Formats: sequence, structure tokens, C-alpha cells
Amino acid sequence: MQRWLFMVFCLGSVLFSATGLRAAEYTVTPALTLQSTYDSNVYFKDAGDLELRISPALELDARTEKARVEASAALDIWEYKRLNELDNTEQYYRLSTDLTPSEVWQTGVSGTYTDDYTFVSTLEEVGVIADPSRRKKSTVDPYLTFFTDTRNSLRGAYSFVKTNFELDRYPDYRVHGVNLTWSRALMNERSVFFCVAGASDARYKQTAGDTEETTYRLVFGWEHAFSETLKGTVSAGPMYTDSDYYMGGTLVNEDTTDVFFDGTLEWNQERITLSAHVDYDIDHSIYGENITRGRIRGTLGYRWTERFRGHFSTAFYSSETDGLMRDEKRQTYWARPLVTYRLTDRIDLRAGYRYTWTENRITDYSEERHRVGLQLAMDWPVLFD
Repeated sequence: MQRWLFMVFCLGSVLFSATGLRAAEYTVTPALTLQSTYDSNVYFKDAGDLELRISPALELDARTEKARVEASAALDIWEYKRLNELDNTEQYYRLSTDLTPSEVWQTGVSGTYTDDYTFVSTLEEVGVIADPSRRKKSTVDPYLTFFTDTRNSLRGAYSFVKTNFELDRYPDYRVHGVNLTWSRALMNERSVFFCVAGASDARYKQTAGDTEETTYRLVFGWEHAFSETLKGTVSAGPMYTDSDYYMGGTLVNEDTTDVFFDGTLEWNQERITLSAHVDYDIDHSIYGENITRGRIRGTLGYRWTERFRGHFSTAFYSSETDGLMRDEKRQTYWARPLVTYRLTDRIDLRAGYRYTWTENRITDYSEERHRVGLQLAMDWPVLFD
């Protein structure tokens, strides 16, 4: 495990210990997921196969009146019936802690470490098709919040991302980010106004010289509960990016301006849940430069009985680089119906289908993929006082 994750663990333990471990309530949850899926176009390489995924996991949750610590570790073991060269094992670790010593302030830190492949992550995050390169990714996110009064709070946060790829065609990168957020609850007790000033610096390792992109944001947002079952959040603001990269051995500087937007609407009834999310932002990418990403996502859930539930989710992504290192324009659409039957209080049986369509907007070449699978998920929480 990475040194930084050990440091996050030590800091979280110190914060948690300061609030009194003897009064803590612990929950340890071993879990196991078994999944069999037929993929018509594995990694979009024009080959179909039957895959088996075995996913053991372990979670720890410890709480006192003033602190919380959550930790988890999981493995994904993938095996293919014919394409045995694609067999692999992925690892995921997560740790987070929150401490509220008084009504005036709160602090915490979270960290993750993953050892996986680029294909799934890039498809889910930005709708981009990537070759399955081994990837090691670390994140650390500490924060500190001050509550100036019952209606106002000020939160400072720092984020760090470090990503290393096995394939040389994908440059390693690291990202530092800072955000300062002011929130104010309005008198109607249903609305919160917030303002975020932030900056992020991404540095991509290149043979000719590192590419560096610094992005500044000023975001204004509003969160409102229209009723007990309907709530929404909207935020928007300007973005400015300063880019330094090498072309033909010469350092080139460019700057661009854009607009950030994020909107969410959630509706929750006794049997029905519905959510919609639209966002437009800049993210880091596998191409050695930032990528502009727009997404429209929606989910619909319905509970027929206490044991039988249905779920449908869909999304459309549009992603585009600035062309500093590589021109990439792609749009991706996917849809997934899923049904879940609760066999027992601790065991779920799920059957699902996922359709994915993606198009390279530069060449107009498109591909599609069908995945049909059956999953058995189980866990065994154990509570300790």
C-alpha cells in the first residue's frame, strides 16, 4: 500500500482516538459478489466472450458522537472463457475520517488507492475508449470547515491525484487542487446559496517536456428543497485555463475561457425514485492534456414489492480535447435496465443488460457493445460495541 495511504490512516486514527475509542460502535462487513456476463465487444476489440467476475470485499465502519472512520478493501478477479490473455485482478482501497470536536468546526481526510485498468474508468468518467493499460491511481482529500453561525459556513479543501500507467502511450500525471466554499442557509430553511473559488494544476509527463494546465473556477450555486420529496441543485460560473506545452522543442503558452455548469434534480416517492444530472466541466485525461466533458444522466427506480425492484439508468457523454497533444472528439451513449430480487436480507440476485454506443466525431466511425449479465451479491455485517 502506498506511503500516503498509511499516513492518511495514521491521521485518521489520531483524529478518531481523540474523541474516545472506547465509546465507539464498530461494524465489520465482509462481502462477496459473483457475476457472469456475456460481452459482445470486449474492450471494443471486435471480439465477444463470456466473463466471470469474483469480488471479495471488506468494510469497516467506526463511529462515536463526534467522529467517523470508514475503511474498505476490495478485489475484482476477472476471468474470460476464450480470451485468457485478458484475465486480470484489480485492487481498490478507500479510507475516510471525519471529526466534529465542536459546533464551530469540522475536519476530515479521505484517500483512495486503485490498481486497475484504464478501460472501465475512462468509459465511465468521460466516455472515452482506452486500451486496457494497467493503472495505479492515488488520491488524498483533506478538508476543514468552520461554522461561523447557524446559517453560514466556510470550507477549505485540498485534493491530490497521482496516476501512473503501464503503457508508454499514456503519460503519467499528477493534479493538485484547492477549493474555498462559502455556504449560507436562507431564511426559508429550504434553500442554501453557495460560492466556490477554486484552482487545479495538472502536470502530464511528456518526453519533449511536461505539459502543465492550470484551471481557475468561480462558481455560484443554489440548492433548494421544493418539497419533502423533490429537491434540486444548480451551479454555474466561469473557468479560465492557462496551458504550457512543448511543440517542436519550443514552449508554447495558450489560455482559454469556458463556463462550468452542474445541475441535479431528485424526486423520491415511496415506490419511485427519479434523478437527472447535467454537467459541463474540465477533467484530466489519458491524452496528456485536460479534456472538456459534457454529460447528461438519468436514473429511474421502481419497487414492485419488498423483495423485487427495477432500475433503469442512461447517459450521454460528449468529450473533446483542446488538441495540445492529441485531437480527440467523442460522444458516447449507454442505457442499462436492471432488476433486483432480494433472496434474503443479506443476499441479492440481479439481472441486467447494458447497451453502449460510441462515435469518434473526427472520423465518424462508431461502435456498439452489448452486455448481459447475472449477479449474486451478499454481505454479512457484524456489529461490535
